[in-house]
Amino acid sequence: MAGVLPNAWQAQHESPEATYLSSKLKYHLYYRALQQVFLYAKEYSESKGTRIKCYVPTHSLLNYSAWQIVSPEASLASLQGMDGYIAQVWTGTSRVPNYFNGVKKERVLRMLFWNIAP
Repeated sequence: MAGVLPNAWQAQHESPEATYLSSKLKYHLYYRALQQVFLYAKEYSESKGTRIKCYVPTHSLLNYSAWQIVSPEASLASLQGMDGYIAQVWTGTSRVPNYFNGVKKERVLRMLFWNIAP
């Protein structure tokens, strides 16, 4: 990630820019780790005469946004060796209050639907 991060490390809570850069680094490292694991797993399985599929378990982009988590989910479709996603929904993610018509409140069933809807 040369040229992306400043030379001196800053804790992510020190400034909005440090938070952004920290999230960008995590995004990059997660994407690269998945790429390496998927390629290795596929090459290894083929060397053993079988083919495997690789999936990424993930919450929805709506959920990540509500929790203020940066995720490479939107770009994972371009990840070489990825065969699909596995949707993850749990009570905590479905109970995040959200805005609808200007009213912020918990809407468990609607959030559950939006977390798993294609």
